[in-house]
Amino acid sequence: MKNAYSGFIVCAAIALCTPCHAAELPEDELLSAARESREAPSVRGVDSELERRALATAGNYAFRNADGLVLSLNGRTAVFTDNPECEQDPEDKYGNKDYRHCGTYKLLAFSKIRDLFVLQQFFDKVTSYLVVDRHGLRDTQFGELPSLSPSGDFAVGVNYSQVYGEYKQYPNPHLEISERDGQYHVGWAGAPHYPKKGAARYVVDGWRNDDISVARDQRAVELDVHLEVDGKTTARFKVTRVPDADYKVTDVPQ
Repeated sequence: MKNAYSGFIVCAAIALCTPCHAAELPEDELLSAARESREAPSVRGVDSELERRALATAGNYAFRNADGLVLSLNGRTAVFTDNPECEQDPEDKYGNKDYRHCGTYKLLAFSKIRDLFVLQQFFDKVTSYLVVDRHGLRDTQFGELPSLSPSGDFAVGVNYSQVYGEYKQYPNPHLEISERDGQYHVGWAGAPHYPKKGAARYVVDGWRNDDISVARDQRAVELDVHLEVDGKTTARFKVTRVPDADYKVTDVPQ
C-alpha cells in the first residue's frame, strides 16, 4: 500500500548517525517529555505547560495569539485556531470528513535543524498529532506521537490520516513510516506482533543509516523497535528500508 504523503526537510548537521537515538536533539527531549507527561490532552495550548516549553525554544518561528497558534512557514504563516465547539464538516462522496479547522491545538516541539513543527490536535475527545514542514504545503497526521529520524526525512507512528483531508481508520494499529515528500509505505500485513488484548505500544529505540549524503530514495535507513504489552517488552524487531523496494521487518531474538 503506497499513498503520497507530505514530508519534512533535510539538514547536514546530523548527517551521519550510526546509530542515532532519541533525546539527542532539544526537540526530541520535548517530545519525550510530552510522551511521559500527565497533562491532559484536553488542556488547551494557551494553558499548557508543554506548549510554553515548546514556544520558549521556538523563538520567532511560533507564538500564541489567544486562541490561535501561529507558525512561521517559508514565506507565509499558518494559524491553528482553537475551535472546540465547531461542527463536523459534511462527509464528501467518499465518506471522508475534514477536521482541519476543528478542535484545539498545542505546539509540542519545533525543530530548527529538521525544519518542522509537531502539534497535538484534540477533537471530539480524540487526540492526534500533526507534523508540519516549514517548506511544505501539507501536514502529516499521526494517531500517536511520532518518532522522527535524525534528519527528519522519516517519521514512524500509527498514521491514519491521508493527505488532502482523506481519512481511513485501520482496524488495528500499524507501525508505519512516513517519508518527506515521498511515499507512505506499509511493508507488511497488519501490525507486527500486535496483541488482541492488553495495552500495547511500539517504542522506537534508535535509527541507523539516516545519512543525508545519500539520496533519500536510496537511503537504507534502519530503526530498532520493541513492542510493549501491559508495560512489558514482548517482541523486538528491526525495520529496514530497502532502496527501490519497500520496508522489511526482521524479528530480533530477545
